Amino acid sequence: MMTIVRFGKFTAGDVFPTEAEFRKKIGRSGFYKTFSSSNKYLDEIYTCLNRAKFMPNDMGAMRRLRKACARWVNKKGQKSSNTSNREKQIVELGLKASDHYYMLVNRMYLDKGRQARLEERAERGKISDTIKMNMAGLPAGRSLGSNYKMERFTTNHISHHVLTERDWNTYVTTHKSRLGFEDWAEMIALPDREDDVATLHYTYSNGTAEQIRGSGVEYLNDEQREDYRIVSQGGRLFYAVNRIDSDFPTPVNTSGMRGTTGTDFGIYVIDLQMNIYINKPQSSQFHHSSFLGGAPVFAAGEMAIHNGLLRGINNKTGHYEASRNELHETLKLLKRMHVNFHNAVTQDRSMVRTKWFKVNDVLRADCNFEADILASKPDNGVPQF
Repeated sequence: MMTIVRFGKFTAGDVFPTEAEFRKKIGRSGFYKTFSSSNKYLDEIYTCLNRAKFMPNDMGAMRRLRKACARWVNKKGQKSSNTSNREKQIVELGLKASDHYYMLVNRMYLDKGRQARLEERAERGKISDTIKMNMAGLPAGRSLGSNYKMERFTTNHISHHVLTERDWNTYVTTHKSRLGFEDWAEMIALPDREDDVATLHYTYSNGTAEQIRGSGVEYLNDEQREDYRIVSQGGRLFYAVNRIDSDFPTPVNTSGMRGTTGTDFGIYVIDLQMNIYINKPQSSQFHHSSFLGGAPVFAAGEMAIHNGLLRGINNKTGHYEASRNELHETLKLLKRMHVNFHNAVTQDRSMVRTKWFKVNDVLRADCNFEADILASKPDNGVPQF
């Protein structure tokens, strides 16, 4: 496998070769369709190269050229004896266009005021969360995990599925001096992914361009959050705000939702005032953090509810990493709300091996899943509607 030319080899002062010069470099200097067969991927590179040659300050031209080079590398044939040298030349041309694009982006932002640094906002948020948790004085509660700071503190709430801690480290070591993180994500990380620069250079995380371009993870305000609040009435769970044109409350039904636990599970959180919220999870769009805007929770996890009747509940949440204590406090809260536990089962997802036990049995065991009282109980399995 050939050695990829690393980022930074070319400088802004480099001049792009002409089409004829580049044809000679890659061993295709014969007359078109006479001594050299046509290759649509190379033809695309020639077209983009001509545009870049005469429009060296056009960011779009640089992006089209590097994308054409990446496309050739992905689709290259294996018959030519010059494949290795040709690949090297095309990779170098693509990286040169990429470096020139980065230079143009930094030039555009050179006189722009810096954004507040992400880690500073994250630190302020961490202090605020600690104060809220201490003031609440509750027996349980979790703050948002540190891996989700980009989601919480970027204006667009960029999902951790799209940009990860590795991307943040890349940002810190490359463009942070001139670009704020969100500008970097929009002008560098996203275009790199759209143009498949990974083929030429290195790989970012596995998010898609559409996920960054989109609205990001939804964070609800107080008014929006109310639509997802649920209450107990007669042992069943209903939405606090009626969802249909009826004089009767709307029962909660997670049928058709799909959480990490499985089909028919929605995600829930409980705020520090003991309000419960539930909704359908959507990757990179609606997470546990969406309900409270990344603020601390009393508990969180996933629930299966059929026509208002609780069928299954656990503490599965990557954002808040709820422990067994949060699950126990949730079950006690639901009991105080007189929720019907007749056919309800629960599991502790903080354990390596997770069995489903009857909620009433778990409460009798004081939520000790290793207790003797549960040792003889069968695994009820994931609840089915």
